[in-house]
Amino acid sequence: MTPEAKLIQLAQRLLERSQEGKVNWRFDQSDDDYYVLLEFGILSLSIITNTALPDVARLGLFRGVDDPIVLVRIDETEPEFQVLYALYSEARRKVSGWDEVLAKLEKAIDSGEEIGADLPPPPQPIDEDDIPF
Repeated sequence: MTPEAKLIQLAQRLLERSQEGKVNWRFDQSDDDYYVLLEFGILSLSIITNTALPDVARLGLFRGVDDPIVLVRIDETEPEFQVLYALYSEARRKVSGWDEVLAKLEKAIDSGEEIGADLPPPPQPIDEDDIPF
């Protein structure tokens, strides 16, 4: 079995552990990818979208930031893409907490109570182009 095939196989098992909440995913906004810090390296996962080309899932195991051990790129036409996309979705769920937020919203809707706090709106970000100096 090639290292790439083994990594894809391990991705399925990692998906199961992620669904159990047993993987500490993090998000790197600069690279737009999710990653897991390991004692022996970094596991990185990203989905690359392009309107003119098929989406691509990239899964890599690195010794350091620019030192890949195994790197696979699977486009959406390949069956393995579904596993990597599901893993990406689980990583996104873990990092963003969207499932918990939606559960709270559902509970608020179901409660019959008034929804929304009577608070002032959050401050708007400052547009640096509008600074008068």
